[in-house]
Amino acid sequence: MKFNVFKRKTPERKIPKKIIEGAEKGQESVYLKFPGEDIIDVSAKADSRNVVMDGEKIKRLLKKYKSDSFSYLHTHPSKNYAAFPGTNDLNSFLKTKQIKTMFIAQRDDESGEVQGYFVLKKTKETPVETIFLTELAIDHYKNRTIGRIPLEGLKELSEEYKLLYRHVPSRGYKLDAKSRNSSFKFIENTNLETKVTSIIVVSALTLIFLSPHLTGNAITNLTAKISSIIGAILFFIGIVGLYFWFKKR
Repeated sequence: MKFNVFKRKTPERKIPKKIIEGAEKGQESVYLKFPGEDIIDVSAKADSRNVVMDGEKIKRLLKKYKSDSFSYLHTHPSKNYAAFPGTNDLNSFLKTKQIKTMFIAQRDDESGEVQGYFVLKKTKETPVETIFLTELAIDHYKNRTIGRIPLEGLKELSEEYKLLYRHVPSRGYKLDAKSRNSSFKFIENTNLETKVTSIIVVSALTLIFLSPHLTGNAITNLTAKISSIIGAILFFIGIVGLYFWFKKR
């Protein structure tokens, strides 16, 4: 006698980046991430500069998952803010013991694309803040961080609260070195000089291998057949490189 055993299918996990990019463009949003679950939008009211969290929804989620740790994710439109936490972000992060990691995602205002993340993570030595950090204290960290001494404030904050931090650009983006004097922002990483140089080098090598008259002593020792094969391969690499470069542009 045979039995058909049906296994319960595990729901497909959604990519957080796709969920964020599917939200309303040009405005902020807040998400919570519980272990083994997709990120959950807990925004109640939001615009391009502020977001109010849904307190009742958060209570229900905490009761449902009963987790001793979760992550906090807040999006910032690239036009108004940089990939750096604000006063409410830092207070929520430091006062809530269960929040172990905070992400600030920078989104393009028009496309909604996630351009990169600022990640702040607690360690075992991180104390639980018993009072709200004042605006003055936050401004101190932010001014030191995004002012004339760019990284000193961020380093000071992380050392005081035993935190780890890093900026993680999305594919095709980088942290703007110039913006470190005013803000932490991600910009498109065109790498034009590097790409053009690589194409020129490949093209030059192609000409060398396809034209025996241009070769030196080391290359003339190769047979014409081998040189032609190598030249053809390099030529193909150059063409593919040009295709993807123009496609990206």
